[in-house]
Amino acid sequence: MARAKRRRPEDLDGTAIKRIIDELNSMIEGFDDYSPEDIAYSLDALTTMFLDAQLIPLRKLRRKKFHIAIEEFVLDLPERGALAESMETFEDLMNAYGDEPSEEEVEEAKEILEKVFSALKSAFDVGLNKSQLPLSLE
Repeated sequence: MARAKRRRPEDLDGTAIKRIIDELNSMIEGFDDYSPEDIAYSLDALTTMFLDAQLIPLRKLRRKKFHIAIEEFVLDLPERGALAESMETFEDLMNAYGDEPSEEEVEEAKEILEKVFSALKSAFDVGLNKSQLPLSLE
């Protein structure tokens, strides 16, 4: 799959990036209390935020899975393929949960999400001049 054109850091909206980072942090902090449906909704919201911030290209897809958003992410993302594969595993875990996931499944899913979100936050940190952000990334 061809990657989207890379964005120049000066073209990024620091306020939009800050909102995305806040959402990433919120998902990790509240993960243990979220249902699989809540997580799916939050990932859809993040994908929309990525689209709005022009961090992924707009395609004529009804619903873009988050692992595809990772593949198409316009900032440099080390280990992009492995992160997208991890996110696809995460999505599969969410779909397989049913009513009561085991503690091991929840922990595995959370670890995957933390790894992917950490890589995204690092990409934002590298892709932006920190002075463009209204607040620090953490």
